[in-house]
Amino acid sequence: MKNLTLALLASVFLFSCKKSQDPTIEDPIACTEIFTMIPIQVEKAGNQQPLTQFYTIDIELHDTIRENNFLEGYYIVISDNYQQKLKNDTREFLFEGLINDEKVVSEVFVIKADECHIEKVSGVEKVVLP
Repeated sequence: MKNLTLALLASVFLFSCKKSQDPTIEDPIACTEIFTMIPIQVEKAGNQQPLTQFYTIDIELHDTIRENNFLEGYYIVISDNYQQKLKNDTREFLFEGLINDEKVVSEVFVIKADECHIEKVSGVEKVVLP
């Protein structure tokens, strides 16, 4: 009985993943529940304070994206919160970090998105402040 149940579940799964032969019907996409974020590590020198402000600019759309940092020294460049605006596209983004209104970080990232998530194409992992 257990094997029959597994076979039934497998066939339902395979059927649900099968692409439609009709090109006018859009097949459903199965996305994972993982929430993707692109981080940058900003290492401070000595007693220097952390960034007091940071944001990312979508260079093409001129959108300013503000995310929350999730750990001291690590900042979110962009997350899946922006996926719908980038869906099936690749664009350049500019991450800028400030300390007391002085720009200390300015890094370009190339980010792409598919139907489900964002993904970093290029960009630094870490910046060390002078």
